[in-house]
Amino acid sequence: LPPHNPDLLDFLRRYVRLTHCDLFFADKAIFVEGQVERLLLPMMIEEQAKVAGCETLGSQYVSISEVGGGHAHKFKPIIDFLGIPSLIITDLDSVDDGGKKCPVATGKSTSNACLRKWIPEKETVEELQACDNAAKTQGCIRVAYQVTQDGHCGRSFEEAFIYANITWLTDNHAKLSTTKAAVKKAIDAGLTAQAWELSGKLGKVDFALDLMGAPGWEIPLYIQQGLQWLAEHPAK
Repeated sequence: LPPHNPDLLDFLRRYVRLTHCDLFFADKAIFVEGQVERLLLPMMIEEQAKVAGCETLGSQYVSISEVGGGHAHKFKPIIDFLGIPSLIITDLDSVDDGGKKCPVATGKSTSNACLRKWIPEKETVEELQACDNAAKTQGCIRVAYQVTQDGHCGRSFEEAFIYANITWLTDNHAKLSTTKAAVKKAIDAGLTAQAWELSGKLGKVDFALDLMGAPGWEIPLYIQQGLQWLAEHPAK
């Protein structure tokens, strides 16, 4: 680990100690931005392992760490040291010219430090949307952020999930416990058009727990792509 940066080294030591980090024993690692992804990823991994070419995800130990959107790049020294295949799942975080969050369709740049400072080291929404798999990969590390799916691109996990599950949410919103009223209201007003606004109203943990109790939904495309890469990348 980098002795030339004592502040970063202290941060990493505290993180490992306080979170009982299992990174040092894992075959592969996933770093996520928030609680929703952390809670749902075990289900996503289980489902993706059923896809041809992804079977290894079911037999390897994959460590999942919640690091937030502004801190993922700080874990580069640990990932480089361990040398294990690592997937970073983060948000596009589009903002307008004034730095205010906005839909991807009207966004100019990203506020995400990982995307700006590390991988793929791009700042504009146009550049990020143009990145291919190679641009999102650096050695044994790949970043996954929202991509266009069915003609729409979300800014956050929640918005991307809605676009990927318009039909499922329409047919199954009654199965949601805490968030069904908000989802039903958006459905009545046109779910696709309301996805951006709805994503900001959903309680993150409530939404994740609702989805855990109602399986059958589709994994957003950007996470599918990231898990596919992780499955295909040989463990150390």
